[in-house]
Parts: sequence; C-alpha cells; structure tokens
Amino acid sequence: MRSGTMQHGFFFGDDLFGATDKQWGWIMALGILFVVLGTVGLGAVFMLTLASIFYFSILLMIGGAVQAGHAFSYHGWRNVLTHLLMGAIYLFAGYMVFQNPLAISATLTLLLAYAMLALGVLRSVTAVVHREYRQWGMMFFSGLLTVALGAMIIAQWPISGLWAIGLFVAVDLIFHGFSYIGLAMAVRGEQAH
Repeated sequence: MRSGTMQHGFFFGDDLFGATDKQWGWIMALGILFVVLGTVGLGAVFMLTLASIFYFSILLMIGGAVQAGHAFSYHGWRNVLTHLLMGAIYLFAGYMVFQNPLAISATLTLLLAYAMLALGVLRSVTAVVHREYRQWGMMFFSGLLTVALGAMIIAQWPISGLWAIGLFVAVDLIFHGFSYIGLAMAVRGEQAH
C-alpha cells in the first residue's frame, strides 16, 4: 500500500479530491457554470441579497415546523411544551425574516461588517505579534483589507444592506467556480501522467 493511500486514500480514495480522470469534463463544466452564475449575480446583487434572505427565512420555518412536529415524540407535557415553544420561535423568526427581508438584510449586513472589523484587527495584530514568520506581511495586509471592507460597508449602511450579502454570494460562486476549474485541470493533468 502506498503511503499516500494510507494518509488520505483511506478516507477519500486515491483520486484528487475524490475526482477521477473520467469526471474532469463534468467538473470543468460545473466550475464554468458557477463562474457564470456568480458573474450574473454580480449584476443583480440586490436580487441575490433578497433571494439569500428568503432562503434563510425558509430554512428557519422548515426547522421550526420540524421542531414543533418532533415535540410530540417527547414524554411529559413540560418536554412537549418546551420543544413546541422552540419550534414556534423558529417559525416566528422565519416569518419575521420573510415579512421584513430588507430590515433583516440591513441588520445582518451591519453585524457582518462589525465582525469583519473585529476579525481584521485581530488578524493584523496577530500578524504583528508573529512577524518573525516570513509571511506575516500577507496576513497583516489581509487584516487591513478586511478592516477596510468592514468600514466601507458600515460607511454605506443601511444602503449596503441592499447589496453586501448578494455581493458576497456572487463572489463566493465565482471563487468556487474557479476552484472547480482548477480541480478539473489538475485531474486532467494527472491523467496525462
């Protein structure tokens, strides 16, 4: 048994990320599709933001319905009531998100922006503390970039609530697509060897 098989082959197989050379065309097509969808999403960030918020609302309502339905499998009225209450809270939260998608989007965007500020500062401070490592500058720059992005979102808030979430989803789709394209090229390259 090869050492590579022992390290990663046991769980994932010997193929690159579980992909075989027969699949490279499909992986490439999927990557291109994600890049196209992300690029289209960049032109419709408001619609993508609303779609993301509605999706979040649906997930909350499904979770609440399942929780409420599952409550009756418990024994004792206190347990049933507790789980019914949890389900009701999820259903109510999902309903509120569905009824006020713009307000929820603005709130989530503001929370995200403050989280980015905190993470960026923490990343930059960590980089300075560990500047004996050669790559500390990249981490420091990454932290500053995150702080700048968080500050930009806060400076444009609440308007940024209309585009920030959609922009992040679109950019994620594009990067995900390029990672699949890279995977397809790597699988194809492995096939050549």
